[in-house]
Amino acid sequence: MNSLGNTVKTARKKLGMTQAQLANGICSQVTISALEHKNKIPSLKILIAIEKRLNINLLNNTGNINLNKDKSIDTLSEIIHDFKKGNIEQSYNKLISVIDINKIHDESVLTNEICFIVGEYNFLEKGDLNESLYWFNLILNRSTLNKVSITEILTASELGYVYAKQNQIIKAQHYIDLSIQNYKTFVRNNNDDQEVLYKILFKAAHFYNKYLTDQSAALKLINCGLDYLNESNSNTISKYIDNLFFEKAIISSKLHVSKYEVLNYYLFSYFYATALKNETLIKPIKDNISKLGLTKSTLETLQKSLFYKIKQN
Repeated sequence: MNSLGNTVKTARKKLGMTQAQLANGICSQVTISALEHKNKIPSLKILIAIEKRLNINLLNNTGNINLNKDKSIDTLSEIIHDFKKGNIEQSYNKLISVIDINKIHDESVLTNEICFIVGEYNFLEKGDLNESLYWFNLILNRSTLNKVSITEILTASELGYVYAKQNQIIKAQHYIDLSIQNYKTFVRNNNDDQEVLYKILFKAAHFYNKYLTDQSAALKLINCGLDYLNESNSNTISKYIDNLFFEKAIISSKLHVSKYEVLNYYLFSYFYATALKNETLIKPIKDNISKLGLTKSTLETLQKSLFYKIKQN
């Protein structure tokens, strides 16, 4: 059976196309070279783009991912899109309808996105820590020192939480810190995937606050995320900003910051959670605000003042 790399190389040469021409607008020439000569599998997004440019049924023809014949490769793209929107169980069920999970354990034919979906499903939906460790470690075992992907960074973050659930705090901290270190390096060289940065910093801050009770370190991570937000020129409300302010309120309360300042952070969180329709966060925000013991009129005055400032900015 031909490898993905050989299939791509054969199709490219048949069209009289150079590696640089194939890579143009899709990825780097180095990525194409690594795929053809070392069978280093890139992201599914890149594979789909290569498939369309070469006009080949890449994954089906090589047998690398054993898609059912009546399914299109575009289905995998849709699955990843749904997964990124938070539909974990739905994405997993779609995934196993087009991929035979039992036939994708050979690490040479895996894409990291597929492994991550399976790992997240086992961790967050089934609570199967050992199975999630297996899939997450498959991803990191395939990573290289020269280039780290977003999926690998997210995997390190999730591994930290899996180990924390197993009370292996030292090992958990190692992976949480690895996710922070790698993403800080990544973000300096990339302008996209800012949303992932906020998620990683929020989860890292939550870990330091909950498992290490190091509120000062947690607050630095939160402020780092908020600083990135302030420096970005995006006109849209960023996902996780509500969680960042919520965590900042909780941490600030533990650091004995004034309750009015803590309230401001909760109100910021409430404003953004409402705008993002994050129903799972709105209730705990309200519950925590009620514990501050402020009168209803004071709350309404502060809320109106804060929302006015937000709209002005």
